[in-house]
Amino acid sequence: MMRGGMLTGEAIRQRDIVAKAISSSWRQASYDLRIGKLIDPEGEVVFEYNLPPRGIVEVISKERIRVPADLSGTAMVKTSLCNEGILALGIGLIDPGWDGPISSFLINFGKSPRRLAVDDVFLRTTFHTLEGPTGSTPTIKRSDLEITRERQRVTVAQIGGSFLNLEAELARLEKETAIKRGVQLVAYVSLAGTLLAFLGFILTYFTSSLAGKPQTSSMVVSQPLAAEIQVLRTENAELRQRMIALETRGSGAAADTATPKGR
Repeated sequence: MMRGGMLTGEAIRQRDIVAKAISSSWRQASYDLRIGKLIDPEGEVVFEYNLPPRGIVEVISKERIRVPADLSGTAMVKTSLCNEGILALGIGLIDPGWDGPISSFLINFGKSPRRLAVDDVFLRTTFHTLEGPTGSTPTIKRSDLEITRERQRVTVAQIGGSFLNLEAELARLEKETAIKRGVQLVAYVSLAGTLLAFLGFILTYFTSSLAGKPQTSSMVVSQPLAAEIQVLRTENAELRQRMIALETRGSGAAADTATPKGR
């Protein structure tokens, strides 16, 4: 057996990997899976669905895939669907030992609604041989009912009717932006009021410093000087009085001394 090689369509058929297969889905090296059920955004199982632009719906394959332990499978998008604006999500590796349907989300990236129904092709599967020891490979078998109920729960709990819920997301972002702007406006107003109050205090302080404090300082300085000048004036007057008194006494003493001599 070729190591790591891709199986042809005939080899996939011979190994009975695809159950409920139809001849029109076989390709040279792959098999195209068909829609068996659709799960709408409310979690209801339907057999056709009008997928709106940006809409999302989950589909479950009509076929069951049984992957042997020495193989692995790959689920890929259908190019023809992609050309119509329909993209499949949740694609990739199908593990060895898997036994059950394959599910995927389909998203409409086109501008117009797209009708999807049972038996429409939605995925392409290929299968490859594994290289190297595989060891023990447990079988993971899931019934159609188990897969359906599981996907219904996931759709209702986590998936809306629109990809990324763009309308609701835009409305939420617009609301959050309005709230954020209101909070920022209140913060700016509060900050502006605080700054104005602080500037008012600074202006009042410097105004009092420039206008009031020099006057106070002048008063404090001039009062002691005036007192000292007054003291000096008083002392000067007292000295003058003393000098006058001394001069008067000196004149009287001289007169007393001259009188006897004249006699």
